[in-house]
Amino acid sequence: MSTVVRIEVALEVPEGLNDDEIQSMVSECDYEFKHPDILGHEIRGILGGEGETSSSLEASTKARYHELIEKAVRLLLDFGKAVAPDKDYQDAMHTDGPDGLHPLIMAEDDLAGSLTDVEQSIVCTFSREWPGDERSERKNKAAYALVNEAYDIAEGRWAQAHEGPRP
Repeated sequence: MSTVVRIEVALEVPEGLNDDEIQSMVSECDYEFKHPDILGHEIRGILGGEGETSSSLEASTKARYHELIEKAVRLLLDFGKAVAPDKDYQDAMHTDGPDGLHPLIMAEDDLAGSLTDVEQSIVCTFSREWPGDERSERKNKAAYALVNEAYDIAEGRWAQAHEGPRP
């Protein structure tokens, strides 16, 4: 059993760098936390610059996070309809398509291929579904988390779309 302890580090960087440039710079750095009791570490996000208030930054990153969840919902619904349009949601999500992949994996693959480093950081910061293991790359963890966050939302929309006409 282990405990996660969060630390905050402030970096001074030249003015005018955009989020992607800062993310790239941070990802190229070699961070070492050497101590026999430290089991591992992971950079989980970049919080913004001096000119940005923490509340405006949090609001904008949460809004982007919800946009990413909505994208995952759309992918689940689109892939589910393409693979098994007449099945119930649970069955559709676990039905293999022509390539042998089911809609959950299709959505994860699509997201993993399109998420920027900044978006991965946003998902890492806000997701309740972020996997705590070291089994995959960060982009795959972010895609997995988004699909899991979107699953129930997509199920509700699937049910609404498949309801028959009301008497």
